[in-house]
Amino acid sequence: MYNFINSYGYIGLLLLTIAESACIPIPSEITLTVSGALAATGTGHLNIVVIIIVATLGELIGGFLAWGVGRTGGRAAIIKYGKYVMLDVHDLEKAEKFFEKRGPITVMIGRILPVIRTFISLPAGTAEIPALTFGFFTFIGSLIWCTALGLIGFSAGKALQNTIDNVLKNVGYLAAFAAVVVIAIFFFHRFRLKRHRTADLGFQNESDIAESESTKE
Repeated sequence: MYNFINSYGYIGLLLLTIAESACIPIPSEITLTVSGALAATGTGHLNIVVIIIVATLGELIGGFLAWGVGRTGGRAAIIKYGKYVMLDVHDLEKAEKFFEKRGPITVMIGRILPVIRTFISLPAGTAEIPALTFGFFTFIGSLIWCTALGLIGFSAGKALQNTIDNVLKNVGYLAAFAAVVVIAIFFFHRFRLKRHRTADLGFQNESDIAESESTKE
């Protein structure tokens, strides 16, 4: 992450934020803090204001990409491929009902919540939130997030000017480890949930059979 941003500057930052906002789990917590720190030390010839603008733009573009996928084929995709990440129609229906009640606010809040922010645009599109509404709340939430993390990185860069390279590299390794842990927990949770649903369904079927036999008698 550090080397990529240091080498490609604003273009690298734009690509990373687009990818993260389009449901590819690249932690913006690292992307933005690293960029802010580089701006503080002058290592990557970056400006903190431009970083915030570019990152917010990337988040908006990536968000619309995921929103478009959800809007045009999210339901079909989840029905067909969701089993590979332990998602099913039940999950989709829960998301749609959730967005029917609090859609716009959910988009804005979701953009400033770790992990959730990466995937919030897909169900927003599936729930058919209007483009202008989605864009407005995505922009506001992304601007808050990018400003906060960029400034945190900038402040850290100032404080750690003499050791910034080593610190950022170590943070990158820690972030990668944390991402693996989060993904593992997600799949473990989904597996347990699926198993409980299957068990409940089997119990219901057995109850129906028993009731049918008792009726015949």
